[in-house]
Amino acid sequence: MISFDKVLDATREIATGKVSLPTRKAVSRTAEGIDRSSDLQAYVEKVKASMLKFMPWLYEKNIIDYPANFDRHTGQILIPVPWGKNGYQVWGLRSWEAECLRKVLLDRCSKRGGVPELFDYSNYTRRWYVQASDYPTLEHALHWLKECGPNAHEWEAVTFTMAKDRNGRREKQRSKLRRKKTGSR
Repeated sequence: MISFDKVLDATREIATGKVSLPTRKAVSRTAEGIDRSSDLQAYVEKVKASMLKFMPWLYEKNIIDYPANFDRHTGQILIPVPWGKNGYQVWGLRSWEAECLRKVLLDRCSKRGGVPELFDYSNYTRRWYVQASDYPTLEHALHWLKECGPNAHEWEAVTFTMAKDRNGRREKQRSKLRRKKTGSR
């Protein structure tokens, strides 16, 4: 990690006009790195805020003090989730942010180890579940979000993979168009 003193020294060099070309490039790379990490953290905070807004609804109790928005026996979530295709707008996310969050949570579900995850996904039912046995109250769930919620490292890995996949799909489409134009198969 670049120290603040180095950035400050580079800034002074720029201000005094004594910057050599390599230093300019180094300052530019440092600034881009800082900017990217700030962007990643901002997206993670936005996603956490939507989850924070969602959790009181998830743990809301009905008239007989049972969970109103998830099945108390199976844990199946009965309301739209922020990372779902039907719920991202309700909770203030964009579709790609919801997709990134969904991939982060799915990656965690597949790893299984250490601290139990708050959410689980069943490929069989294609539904999301809350681990109510490990996180029985809203306070437990909020603690999980604070301590174990999505982080910038996971977000960066997922967005990188998604961009790579998207670029691969674009290249396939371009090559199909080129083949059509040339008449070859």
